Amino acid sequence: MYSIIVVSCLLFSGCMGWVEAGGRVLEGSAFAEKTLALYQNEAGIAVQVVQEKNGKQSLLITTDAFPTVTVRATEPTPEGRFYLSSLSFLCSSSSGWNEWTMELSGSGMFRGQYVIALHISSLAPLDITEGKILYNTKRLRDEEAIRSLRSRRDRIHTLVQWMHEQPDQPVYANQQEFESYWRPLLLPELYTAKHRPPSWSGEHAVFEQAEDINWNTNYTQAVFPQDIGTVRNSGTLLRDWEEAAGWIYFQYRWDDLVQVLTKEYNVTKLKG
Repeated sequence: MYSIIVVSCLLFSGCMGWVEAGGRVLEGSAFAEKTLALYQNEAGIAVQVVQEKNGKQSLLITTDAFPTVTVRATEPTPEGRFYLSSLSFLCSSSSGWNEWTMELSGSGMFRGQYVIALHISSLAPLDITEGKILYNTKRLRDEEAIRSLRSRRDRIHTLVQWMHEQPDQPVYANQQEFESYWRPLLLPELYTAKHRPPSWSGEHAVFEQAEDINWNTNYTQAVFPQDIGTVRNSGTLLRDWEEAAGWIYFQYRWDDLVQVLTKEYNVTKLKG
């Protein structure tokens, strides 16, 4: 067992977790690394020492609280110092998946015999640098995927910021509760009249069709700021929700992830 002290993590990156049935397995990249050692604790924090196909070693830090998130760090120096390099994420839907990685800046220590202490002091996002998208039978890679993922990330960040500003929200125990609360408010046209919010009214409404849905632009204007309203009326919000609801939920819970990762943990060596 060793001691990891993450001294500083100044820049956040994206995330690509260990969803075994997800994108990395479908692409075959999940088998490109060999686990040399594994450290874990009862809180669900794990650190893997992996060897990449080119022989280079890395550290992978994961938590059960966010099973689709992986923090990658460099191999420790002889003095025990390592540097955070990326944070990756993968979310799936009925139509496919979004997988992306952002760069991560920070450093830490990997040393000692009995304790791993993980402490990330701050997280700030950078641009997505890698990614893949599967939508039904269509796959996007390389620059095409990166452009699409960056645009979606910007829209999700804007939406989530607005969500956090809304009053009287419940506490969501899981993604299902999150979706059950927000979907009728964001996309009431997908529901029957009795399940729509009181502020939605078809009387004297002006409708705009997109994605085969007639969007009530009066409701849009009354409830949403202009940037989100434009996305809603165009049907893009519907596509984001259908293809990346897990990403929206993850971004909504970003502060929770920070709280998990900024604690210190003791872990036990299970392999290697």
